Amino acid sequence: MADASVAVLETLRLRGWNFADSDEVKAVIMIGSALADDPSSVVDSVESELINMDLRSIGGKSLSEPALLRKSSRILGPIVLQQISSVKDISRSSLDGILKASNGRRLLRFGLTDGHSELTAIEYSHIPFIPDDIPPGTKLNFLIEADCLD
Repeated sequence: MADASVAVLETLRLRGWNFADSDEVKAVIMIGSALADDPSSVVDSVESELINMDLRSIGGKSLSEPALLRKSSRILGPIVLQQISSVKDISRSSLDGILKASNGRRLLRFGLTDGHSELTAIEYSHIPFIPDDIPPGTKLNFLIEADCLD
């Protein structure tokens, strides 16, 4: 069981997960392994459970210090490093937001955290799978690199 737990942890790390408290994650793996009908589905079921957890309690530090991050030009993936802490459509006036008026265009500003550091991200071009009303706590997985602009 310990070998299986290590293998699941390694697979999750390869998918971009970073853990501060691997004991809590190992407990989730143990429960997922016990409930799984198919051993090959354990990683997916554990990842599904982790997506519903707060990164601040399980997440390891994924981002550099803010001063170093400003000097970097890219965040390299794959990395599950962000949990949305806030989101605002900065293309709308405050009145538009109250009236829920939409012209079909948006410019979302996200407050993101890895549980340790925070950064601001801007959606420069529309990302179809991100709804206008995305709830805080939603996790983002950068599969490729993302540009960093200061």
